Amino acid sequence: MMSPVQPNAKPLLSHAIALLTLASWVGLLLQWRTPAGDAILVFARVDVLVCSLFLSLPLALEWLRRGRSASPGISAAAMFCGWGSTAALMVWAASTLPRGEFSEWSLVAIRGAIGLCVASGSVGFANLVARLAGDRRDRDPSMSPDGDIERVLSAWPRRTIFAGLWILVPAVYAHAVAADLQKALTESLQNQRIALAARQADQLSQLVPTQTIDGTPLVTLLPQLQQRRTQLIDQLADAAEPTSLGEIAQQITTLVQLERHGEALRRIEPLTHGANFHPVALDYQGLCFQRMERPEESMAAYRRSLEFWMSQPDSDAKTAGLVSGYKGIGFAARRLQMRLLEEQAYQQLVEIAPTGEHHFLLAQCYREHQKTRLASEQFQAAMQRDPSMQSQIEAILATLSMDHFSCLSVPR
Repeated sequence: MMSPVQPNAKPLLSHAIALLTLASWVGLLLQWRTPAGDAILVFARVDVLVCSLFLSLPLALEWLRRGRSASPGISAAAMFCGWGSTAALMVWAASTLPRGEFSEWSLVAIRGAIGLCVASGSVGFANLVARLAGDRRDRDPSMSPDGDIERVLSAWPRRTIFAGLWILVPAVYAHAVAADLQKALTESLQNQRIALAARQADQLSQLVPTQTIDGTPLVTLLPQLQQRRTQLIDQLADAAEPTSLGEIAQQITTLVQLERHGEALRRIEPLTHGANFHPVALDYQGLCFQRMERPEESMAAYRRSLEFWMSQPDSDAKTAGLVSGYKGIGFAARRLQMRLLEEQAYQQLVEIAPTGEHHFLLAQCYREHQKTRLASEQFQAAMQRDPSMQSQIEAILATLSMDHFSCLSVPR
């Protein structure tokens, strides 16, 4: 006797095949990279690719949901048309997609089309496998022409929702990713993280090719960053074994700019103790650990740097060393959720060097800790110290009074 769950086994199997096939296409599309290899073509990043493909699947399933009752030829046609269109779109993008000439929404449409083609091909393949395996479902006799209009009308809300999932959600997600990339790229440029900046610029160019960064068009900035990264790599490859402290420092700086922090740490280690000790090495050590997401070790290095400089007579070098140390401890404390230590570090930073930047760091710290009044005072002090920050700070102050506002917390 047939098991009660057996009739549903083959539909579930076809859905599983569709999902597995779609996952395989994710892996295949990962191989389509930009020339520098830093970004996935059209999709920029893995998360954008996965979002676009898997949110196309519900609409493809809806379009082909009666495919199990179609002939194998129709399923095969859906499979070949979907996958063939995907390959054609990707080959076209790889060969002719101009930098800076496609708007953000044009690329959203291209990603949506690719996602739908992949999903439709995957569903067609799953239906074909199910038919060849013996899932010969005939058209339901109850589905008479008299009920066609009613069925179409009742299906429209569902199809509308699926269409929204297909195009709107990936578009919003890609826009949010682009905004984060723009902010991260600006920070990387400020911190001279050349390799990271080149990768972020390449990814951003696949989402918003017309974007400008600090007044420089992305299509101009990207090749400059890639060229600079290549120069740094060649510089390391051609360099002889460093002998002087200056040569070692230059090599360490280059390794840090290329995000090769493990190699940089090996160069730094001999300079953190013994006869070759140099206090700046501790700052570089703390920086490398910081970028490697190892905040405990980063804080330990910066603490050693502070201990050294506190024992030295007053000088410009001492001030610079203390500033670097307190900045590093403040950042590490934030990652370790040590709020009191973070505040103390930035307070010391402002006391030693009351610049606009340092007041701003303390203000941001207070803001994150929901100390609105103190944050406002520090933002005002930062603006007085550095008038160029006025527009940025005024925008923050305009919303500061509403930060953390809810029925349980009020502006302070």
